[in-house]
Amino acid sequence: RDSDGRTPQHIPEYRRKMDMLAKQASVSLHQGRYMDAQVNDAEIEAVLQQEQEFRKAREQTRQLGERALLDQAFKIENKCFEAEWAAKIQAVQDTCEQKQKIMEEVHEVRRADFERELGARIAGMRFRASP
Repeated sequence: RDSDGRTPQHIPEYRRKMDMLAKQASVSLHQGRYMDAQVNDAEIEAVLQQEQEFRKAREQTRQLGERALLDQAFKIENKCFEAEWAAKIQAVQDTCEQKQKIMEEVHEVRRADFERELGARIAGMRFRASP
């Protein structure tokens, strides 16, 4: 970066070149050297194009680095997310298994109670011969 901390390196060099060429073109125009001024304008366009290409290449390089860091951060976050959800899933499965065992035990107890009650009812309903 440049001395101001914001402008990328080499950009002031492009700007100085364009300013120098613009001054030369202005002087050439005032002196009536139109061909020199036209050449200077073409050189300004070339320098401007170089600056844009430099900025674009620099930005693409920066974005590639940032993309790599984002991919790495995503992998870390995804791994944490998967671990967290695996723990939650396991906790739910454990809870479900416990509830199922409890329900099976309750069902067995109720079934046994019902069978005893049914046996008592059937015993009370059997035909008995009168004496």
